[in-house]
Amino acid sequence: MSADIPPTRDQAGELVALVAELELIQQRILELAGGRIDAVVGASGDLNLLPAAQEQLRQREAAQRAFATERAAILDALPARIALLDRDGAILVVNKQWQAFAREEGLDDGYTFTGKNYLAICDATNGDEADAARAAAAGIRSVLGGTADSFAMEYACPSDERMRWFQLLVSPLAGADDGVVVMHVDVTEQRWMREELRAAVVRWETILDNLPDGIVTISEQGTIQASNRAAEWMFGYAQGDMLGRDVSMLIPAHTAHEYDDYLKHRMPDGKASSFRREVEGLHADRSRLPLELRVSDMHLGGQRYFLGILRDISERKRLEKLQNEFVSTASHELRTPLASILGALKLMTHGRETLPPTAAHLLALAYRNAERLDHLVNDIFDVERLGSGRIELKLAPLALLDLVAQSLKAVEAHAAQHRVRLQLDAVPGNGPIIRADGARMRLALAKLLDNAVKFSPSDETVRIRVDEREGWARVEVEDHGPGIAPEAHRRIFERFVQADGSSSRRKGGSGLGLYIAKALIEQHHGKLDVRSEPGRGATFWFELPVWTPSEAVVTGP
Repeated sequence: MSADIPPTRDQAGELVALVAELELIQQRILELAGGRIDAVVGASGDLNLLPAAQEQLRQREAAQRAFATERAAILDALPARIALLDRDGAILVVNKQWQAFAREEGLDDGYTFTGKNYLAICDATNGDEADAARAAAAGIRSVLGGTADSFAMEYACPSDERMRWFQLLVSPLAGADDGVVVMHVDVTEQRWMREELRAAVVRWETILDNLPDGIVTISEQGTIQASNRAAEWMFGYAQGDMLGRDVSMLIPAHTAHEYDDYLKHRMPDGKASSFRREVEGLHADRSRLPLELRVSDMHLGGQRYFLGILRDISERKRLEKLQNEFVSTASHELRTPLASILGALKLMTHGRETLPPTAAHLLALAYRNAERLDHLVNDIFDVERLGSGRIELKLAPLALLDLVAQSLKAVEAHAAQHRVRLQLDAVPGNGPIIRADGARMRLALAKLLDNAVKFSPSDETVRIRVDEREGWARVEVEDHGPGIAPEAHRRIFERFVQADGSSSRRKGGSGLGLYIAKALIEQHHGKLDVRSEPGRGATFWFELPVWTPSEAVVTGP
């Protein structure tokens, strides 16, 4: 029947009847076959799908199209160049990044990768890229053959602008029989960053190895993690011999506990801190060497480390020893005649009422200057003993408030002479307990109080505060003097240094009091510092670790 001639009414009715009969036949076939037949082969050999099979085929094809679309979208969304290969190495599909890279390399937009054998392309590569291409092909074959679970390599790809670097990653699909996924990731930026980081590390290592000071990094467990060449030379070890060993190898056994206590007290965990002090080091030949040690803590990767900077002060100690020997000899030679002069002048002052006014004035002046000279000699003697390490602390648990009260009584006469009031502010109760040498701490306090009284105007008040903060006992001595310029805050704790030479000369003093106070406080694992501005007075403060009492508290001298 021609498609252009519509069927007659009788023909149309016959067609309807035939279709109905065909549906009945198909339904009967399904009933007889129990639903296990999807198609019927006609007399001419054609395969005729039954309606249910046709619907299943349509659904399967729709699912395959949806999967292919989803897979393409996923592959295109990834930043890498990706290709899927079958088990023979033929390219099944590539993503848009792969195609874009091909255009950058000069291939036409219409070039088709599908169906090309990737392994054959690699095998046929010539020139500078041949070795990398053959290595890639060998890696892909190892994954396809099941001898490797995956494969990765990094290779260079020259370009007109600069060398580019890629990482090749090969992984199997569901199984080796299903083919593999080939992925090329651009790692140029990461490569340059690694090279720059490596160069920076080399630069820093070169700098550290050429520093005159030794640098040692120690873990919280006390293991040496890193050291520079100066530290190895300083302690007499070959390069790398110190790494991984306990830091006790650098410390004399009899002083090791002092360092442990100092780290515990001055650098509690969780609080960034640092300290500087003079220590003894232990050379590889078991000799001892004097060092200046600066320690700070840092946190890296969730771990706490200590960074120690060490300076060999052997020459400085040698010169200080010569100086101290001279000072010691001079002070000893001065003390005896000076004591005789003071004794004679004191006896003469008892009868000065009978002397003419001019003679009495000269006698009083001589006595005051002799006293000042006696204080200076005593300070020099104390400094000499501090410098030579001949002061041995007799430590005991003491109430800090009692020490402050005793020191205040010792300077009451001096304060009254300058018409300065002393006021003590303290926390309620007995106050913090410290482990200290009572005589040495009273001397340090007396130096701070004497300094505050000396620089306070008449009819002013020197305020002393005693407090406890987070495991630290704190004492503050506040005066209303001329104040100290910020640039002089550090210098005033040095020997024979005064913030203002002219006013200090008017007030008297040797310039050694603050140095002595600082040295004594640091020997107790404490810290002394100052807050001050010109014209606003000064507050000298120090902190000492609080001692947890496990024995009777000593409150007496």
